[in-house]
Amino acid sequence: MNLHPLLTTTPGRLALCGDWHGNLQWAAGRVQSAATHDVGAIVHAGDFGVWGDAAGVRFLDALSKLCVRNRIPLFITDGNHEDFDFLYSFPVERGLRR
Repeated sequence: MNLHPLLTTTPGRLALCGDWHGNLQWAAGRVQSAATHDVGAIVHAGDFGVWGDAAGVRFLDALSKLCVRNRIPLFITDGNHEDFDFLYSFPVERGLRR
């Protein structure tokens, strides 16, 4: 199986999440829970909270660091509460925005 470069192994468990709406405390709790339960990747199914303002950038930076620290890749699908101009400014690599 050819894995996406963001995955180093085939994840044994997936966490399915949604509707974080940029709430770092809530999102961080889910990442910590995923790490505790040996989850290999998180799939977020909409209304993640991608905003291009200062608070949104802090949310993305802090959450990214937490995911890297716990070695849990996070994949999101956009919802109806996202800043699409900001979201679409991220480069696409092998079919995924980074």
